Amino acid sequence: RLPGVKSVTVMELHERGHVGSVPLIGGPEVWRNYGVLGEGIKVAVIDTGIDYIHTNFGGPGTPEAYELDTTELNEYFPNVKVAGGWDFAGDDYDASSDDPRRNTPQPDPNPMDCPLERGGGHGTHVAGTIAGYGVNADGTTYSGPYDDTIPLETMRIGPGVAPLAE
Repeated sequence: RLPGVKSVTVMELHERGHVGSVPLIGGPEVWRNYGVLGEGIKVAVIDTGIDYIHTNFGGPGTPEAYELDTTELNEYFPNVKVAGGWDFAGDDYDASSDDPRRNTPQPDPNPMDCPLERGGGHGTHVAGTIAGYGVNADGTTYSGPYDDTIPLETMRIGPGVAPLAE
């Protein structure tokens, strides 16, 4: 009944998924034909951070691990997959805030991604697309092989394009 509104429809609910994108762009064909999985490659991602505790990056993914102070370094960072990083903004940074305590960066040495409710998650998603190991249906880290036998249809998260890169 609002002026200028011609129709309103319910939007279909979509869940985040990450099992089809790498096959869609030909990742498994590159692995099979060229044997390139990212070994020896280091990739830098400048984004919202990276959830190195997540099993996609070889972390434990346990509730106890997530209770750690993510402004300080901890036993899970650095690790084999996430070899380094820095939080240039801080966990409470909000550029749109009028509060100087929120709109002034407070850098810290821990690159843990910000919580979803504060705009985080994008950096973790990007890093996973690049170099995630993949996550099995039971939530554990996928350990390979990275070839045509990957059980994508049963995986929670598919591997990244270069699953053995740092």
